[in-house]
Amino acid sequence: MQPRPIEVEVIGRKIILKMPKNEADVKFVLTLRYSKWKREGYFWEIPHYPGNLERIQQHFGDRLGSIVRHEITTIASTNSQPRKVEKNQVLVIKTRSGRIKLIYGYNPALNKTIKTIPYYHRDQNNNWWTSPFSDQFLEEVKRKIEELGLTLIFEEEEKNTHVVAKVSPYDIPNYRKCPDEYVHKLEERRYSVGTIKAYVPLFEEFINYF
Repeated sequence: MQPRPIEVEVIGRKIILKMPKNEADVKFVLTLRYSKWKREGYFWEIPHYPGNLERIQQHFGDRLGSIVRHEITTIASTNSQPRKVEKNQVLVIKTRSGRIKLIYGYNPALNKTIKTIPYYHRDQNNNWWTSPFSDQFLEEVKRKIEELGLTLIFEEEEKNTHVVAKVSPYDIPNYRKCPDEYVHKLEERRYSVGTIKAYVPLFEEFINYF
């Protein structure tokens, strides 16, 4: 029996790594700063810092089965109004902030499916579930709802038309720009121009945040 392939999912600023237990691989993962083992989901959570994804690809090589990128945002929804649904219904709402909210009655089978999605959250006060939005996650939930013979009601929150423009880095006091040494290091490693342009803003966001 061949070992199962290594799976990688990129979810916003985090990398999800699913792999068979292997001492050498675990030692490698621990060299990636701030990596964590998430016992509830049986995966490694690794910050999507510049260079981490490339190091993972280089380490696992041909053993790497797939890399799935989810274009999502992980900001919680601001809409806190509860909704009532019938016993055989599941209300799925795509929120303005890029998550999906699921409202339904007691159903352990559906709960189990939602718990397989990274970064799911159970809101005990409002009695609903939320998870990051991606087409893949939504399809998994839809399949389970259909399998259970339930009725899906899908809605999207209206977009907020009063969005405040993003502040320019030049409006931030003492804004720290990406050091030239970091750019030169990426060039030495023969990263493409497009990759460098994508990494520089991420690095600046990181150093200014911390």
